[in-house]
Amino acid sequence: MLISCHSVRDGQPEPPSCRSDIRAQLDFENNLRAEIWSVHIGARLGVDPIHVEAVVAEALTAFKGAGALISGARARPITRTCV
Repeated sequence: MLISCHSVRDGQPEPPSCRSDIRAQLDFENNLRAEIWSVHIGARLGVDPIHVEAVVAEALTAFKGAGALISGARARPITRTCV
């Protein structure tokens, strides 16, 4: 897929929001791609998706409680051990 920030009409660069939109679209596509790969790899390895989602929910709750997702603070390692 070719993505451009130039107007078809006059060849002039679009405003900076165009680049932001493109970055957001590429970010979404890469996140989706990673999710699909993860599901397939996990299935092949016999990983329990319910357990993984429980750990994800726990981590998100912890980070939200610490304000890490909102303030942009650096993530701290999760201390929970997965078996």
